Amino acid sequence: MQVSRYKVDEIIKSTHGKIFSCEFIKKDGSIRKMVARLGVAKNLKGERTGQV
Repeated sequence: MQVSRYKVDEIIKSTHGKIFSCEFIKKDGSIRKMVARLGVAKNLKGERTGQV
């Protein structure tokens, strides 16, 4: 199933920082499976440059 980037952004933002999983096709054609969370700021090294 293909989804537009706009729709993906909308879906990810609707998680409100909760953990989510996704799959996508990388440029080399292989499939990437990812479990992620946005907004993590604890235990980072260096300056915080911004938030997605």
